[in-house]
Amino acid sequence: MTRGTLSSNRRKWKDLFQVILPVIVAIVCLMSSSAYATPVTVVSVGEGRDRGDAIKNALLYAVEQVTGVKIESSRASAASLERTSTTNGTMTKLDTQYQEEMKQQSGGIVSSYEIVSDGKSAEGKYEITLSVTIEKFEAKGLANDNRRRVIVGAFTADKAAQCDQSMGSGCPNPSAFAGRLVERLTSYITLSRRFAVLDRTQDNIYAKEMNLIQSDDVPLKERVRLGQLLAADYVVVGKLNTIGAETSMKTNALTSEVTGKKQFSVSVDFQVIDISTRQIKWAGTVKQVADNVETLAEFSAQTIGESITQTIYPLRAIKIDDPAAIVVNQGSDTIKVGQVFKAYRLGEELKDPYSKESLGRAEQEIAVLKITKVDAKVSYGALQSGAMANGDDILLRRVRAADLATEEASAKPKGGTSTPFD
Repeated sequence: MTRGTLSSNRRKWKDLFQVILPVIVAIVCLMSSSAYATPVTVVSVGEGRDRGDAIKNALLYAVEQVTGVKIESSRASAASLERTSTTNGTMTKLDTQYQEEMKQQSGGIVSSYEIVSDGKSAEGKYEITLSVTIEKFEAKGLANDNRRRVIVGAFTADKAAQCDQSMGSGCPNPSAFAGRLVERLTSYITLSRRFAVLDRTQDNIYAKEMNLIQSDDVPLKERVRLGQLLAADYVVVGKLNTIGAETSMKTNALTSEVTGKKQFSVSVDFQVIDISTRQIKWAGTVKQVADNVETLAEFSAQTIGESITQTIYPLRAIKIDDPAAIVVNQGSDTIKVGQVFKAYRLGEELKDPYSKESLGRAEQEIAVLKITKVDAKVSYGALQSGAMANGDDILLRRVRAADLATEEASAKPKGGTSTPFD
């Protein structure tokens, strides 16, 4: 083989390696960040009317120590134990029934324990000390405790929400549009990073995966994934009031040519309902017009999503050192470059004199900023007017282009002579 051939082969292998390396890195990162079970060993003491009852109570206390979840001992009392002898003393492993009881109630599985000491107390009860190893479930990514959980439920189509069939094949199907709206709204709320968004549409896929995890082919520590289903705090539901399409005709004054432009419109009611109390926490109506159905669904979802997130979690300016790069605590596809926001300094808390309910905090408009850069988790805005000071607690509210134009027009002086700079 010639030197030129060797050099050519090296280049080919180098090129191939450069292609494969990012894939390998991505796979390793995915594997390292997946949900997993962490073995945790604790010492626990239990008492009981007999030796078996004392062991059971000690195991329950051990799981409670690790998971922080109180377990109903009566549900686990029927579980049996499988004992084996080791050179270090008595090591006991739990059978599947006992493991399932523990897992379902706590998110932890007792994989094994060792008896440290046992005997009887002065009152005649059995007392036992165990060294217990527990496989504790660790979810992928951030903990769910810090975010309110939400489900985007069904959006139904009112009987009156029927498009004019004279539009032919271009007429949006109300049910299909409602489904697409749910998908886009779910995406928006997820990308806002304000809620833990739960899914209730892929039950068949989840059931198959859970059945696999419970099979003998899967290691014990994988079974802590069972019993981790989360309940929602809120559900978002909606109804299409109307959906339509029409063609507006326009005549060219020079050529007398008549052209038509099709536009689609929709009116949607939505509600945010507290699952535990069935109280409607927020409600609104969205009306949108767009040139195509996909854009109509996108705009509608964005408007609903903004209304929900801004009501519960208004945008905040979290770093204001640089007036040309003020950091906003939200990014991704939920904020766009060029959007304008008004900044409000928050003051004292206000309360309703009748219900004593908090009405939020006093707000003072102090500035306007325009988004110049959007990253995955944060955005950056440039100050357009006003000023912000370090230490200010600032929230942001979006100003739409139409509202901005109206404000600018009303700000112009009435009468007198206008100049190009007005």
